[in-house]
Amino acid sequence: MEAVDDGIIVIDQEGRVLFANAIILAQTEVKVGYRARRDEVSIGYQDNGVGVAVDEKERVFEMGHGRGGGLGLHLAREILETSGMYVRENGTPGQGARFEIMVPPDRWLVAATAPGPAGPS
Repeated sequence: MEAVDDGIIVIDQEGRVLFANAIILAQTEVKVGYRARRDEVSIGYQDNGVGVAVDEKERVFEMGHGRGGGLGLHLAREILETSGMYVRENGTPGQGARFEIMVPPDRWLVAATAPGPAGPS
């Protein structure tokens, strides 16, 4: 997903689950970005692995489904939903996985530009 605006994305526990899957399943490339609109923010994650078949897009979030026990994406979705967010897989099969996290208006804010690195002391 291409960033529409510059900003900082803080990756917490549920975000790390997506990155862990990328390390295991992706071929060589992972893209992370966001799109900010007036009433919503979506955080996108895309890799260039084999993708997710159409009939598996919801099943990847079921407990016990997938490689490694099938707990990671299930927990990520549960945590996000508890926080008022939603995650879905909306990639094209054969072109990599693409997860989109929808963040409602009351769950995000625009922060000032982060300061650059500290100079020598």
